[in-house]
Amino acid sequence: MASKMSSNGNNFFTGAPVSAPMHDASTFESLNISHMAESSGQCEIENSDSGFKEPPTKLAVLGMWRSEVFALLVSLSAFAATLGILGAFNEKLQPKLPTGINITTLISVCSTVMRAAMVFVLAEVIGQSKWFWMAKPRPLRHIDHFDQAGRGTWGSVKFLLRTWKIKLHVVSLSAFIIVVSHGIVPFSQQAVKTYACSTKIPGIATVAYAKWISWTDAGAEAARLVPELQAVALKGLLFGADFDTLSSLFQCTSGNCTCDLRPDMRTIHATVGFCSKCTDVTADLRQTDCNRTSYNFGGMQEFNVTWPPTAGNIFNIRSSMDSENPTSARTSILAIKAAGCPNGNTSHVGADGRTCQQKAFSKGYRGEYGRIGSDVDIVAINCTLSPCVQRYNAVVTSGILQESLVSEDPIDNMVVESDGNFTKFWRWNTMIEPCLVNGTWYDRSNMSKATYDASWVVWKNMDSNGTLSKTPHTTPRECVRTIGYPMVAAMQEYLAATLSGNCTYHSSFVPDTGRGGFMRDWDTKEQIQISCKYKWWLEYLYREGRMTLESIAAAHQGMATAVSNRVRANMNLFDGETSTIKGSVWTTAVCVRADWPWLAFPGGLLVLTTFLLVEAYVQSCRHRAKLPVWKSTILPLLFYNVSVKQDRPGARETGYKRTTLPQLKELEELANKTNGHFNSDPDRPGFEVDFGDANRKQQRLRYL
Repeated sequence: MASKMSSNGNNFFTGAPVSAPMHDASTFESLNISHMAESSGQCEIENSDSGFKEPPTKLAVLGMWRSEVFALLVSLSAFAATLGILGAFNEKLQPKLPTGINITTLISVCSTVMRAAMVFVLAEVIGQSKWFWMAKPRPLRHIDHFDQAGRGTWGSVKFLLRTWKIKLHVVSLSAFIIVVSHGIVPFSQQAVKTYACSTKIPGIATVAYAKWISWTDAGAEAARLVPELQAVALKGLLFGADFDTLSSLFQCTSGNCTCDLRPDMRTIHATVGFCSKCTDVTADLRQTDCNRTSYNFGGMQEFNVTWPPTAGNIFNIRSSMDSENPTSARTSILAIKAAGCPNGNTSHVGADGRTCQQKAFSKGYRGEYGRIGSDVDIVAINCTLSPCVQRYNAVVTSGILQESLVSEDPIDNMVVESDGNFTKFWRWNTMIEPCLVNGTWYDRSNMSKATYDASWVVWKNMDSNGTLSKTPHTTPRECVRTIGYPMVAAMQEYLAATLSGNCTYHSSFVPDTGRGGFMRDWDTKEQIQISCKYKWWLEYLYREGRMTLESIAAAHQGMATAVSNRVRANMNLFDGETSTIKGSVWTTAVCVRADWPWLAFPGGLLVLTTFLLVEAYVQSCRHRAKLPVWKSTILPLLFYNVSVKQDRPGARETGYKRTTLPQLKELEELANKTNGHFNSDPDRPGFEVDFGDANRKQQRLRYL
């Protein structure tokens, strides 16, 4: 074969594909070089005898894309790993991985691998599309555009800007995915949310409750509360329950603990205590008119208030055993207070210069007292304090016990517990159910299955006539809550002494000294003062006439809660028995939550990449008879000359046999066997190859 040279000295090997050194682009044959001769600047090679090859099968074409298929599988696997990691740790503690790596780092690694494999696939798809595109006459610069698009983000951006008017759907979509694929890593990281959560740790978590109480002063002639409980009760009455004392009712290693609940239960423990209830009975007042108007209720004629007030009596309170319930102490309150005061402010000065209190309790210049309903209100309240079982739900947060009361059940079943002859212990008790005994829950339906031991409680019920039931009852100690008769009697006696008395008012014309506080500092006029004698705490309850049902109920409840909390803490063995409910210790940790929508973006790009690879494979199969699967390689550009179409001889003119274009693997094998270098000589630029023959000098492979 001979090459043709132009008259100006530039050689175009118009028909030579290159096995070594050159071949015709349309007649590439098998690469078997026998010899080469040089004559007058012409090069000759011996042509192979191999004929036209059958085009590769579809399966063979698929094998040519195996690297891209493998890369796609790697990308899919990385995405699946991302989903698996997030799914495995969703709503769970952040794992502690070696060398301090966290889950966000793992997701970043997976998404980086995913993007790298995806971009490789897209680059090869763009490279193969280049050969499809150049099958028709196009500007050679397009080759450079395609090549840059497959190189990275900037090349893809330039490709999109240069070809946005050209319908290159596959390539444009591939370039677009390469550009936006930079969002895969941040989007994947965004799918990992961390938040503060709680986790169980080993430790102590207990909350105390009282099983039975009978804490009285054993040295007293009659039932009397011990001085400590008296002080606790009075403090609770005035200032409410002291929740600081709750610190003695629990143990929590971390400061954050919970108690385990049965699925069908809302409470964690049941404790013996005292329950408070206050009601407004003003509607039950009975009015008697005789010189003065007398008000009473409940058939207690001697317990009343009158208007105008007798001897200035404006506040009466009395406490005694409730006639309807022998376990309860009933406290009754009757009070006259100023009415119509803005925001309850009894010191408010009206247009006439008098305070609300003065209008109610002084005759004024008309010589008349205030009128009932407009200037004066009458309030009647009944409060009861009775033994009960209080069921609580509790949690310890930041070292503070927070209990919520779920229910209260009265203890009104009078019993005599057995010491062998049913004559020793007079008490009130009630059975709680379900109850936990040695790790098993029992109620009346399965109580008979519990194992009996010496700690069980045996009792007989007593009716109102003092008659004992014939059949004794037996129950595990854990299932009974009891309060002793002395404790009930002592509480009733304490309330009768503490919450009984009256308060009076009187007026004087002295400067305001701070007591009363009903006049302005510069006035020296009539002032109203309240006195409850030595029972100063009653004056505190009256609150200068600002008392309400709510304030009285809160004070009474504070007293009950304070006593109930104290008896749960610790007692002498003969005064009661406490126990604890065990729970779980928690600490703050970091948990992981998967925000799945963020993965829609990388997942969508992966789906599009799969589609583009399938499309490239389909196109390769469709054109496999004419166009090899060369993808992004530059080897065809090295092994094939640029020829002028009208001067290019065909197979008939050159004498070459028509052959199939080599596939990428064949080009790579030829390139591996061919050594060469680029000659930058302006007169003879181009690649020169060395055929390894010492007797032959280097020949020019191609002139450009």
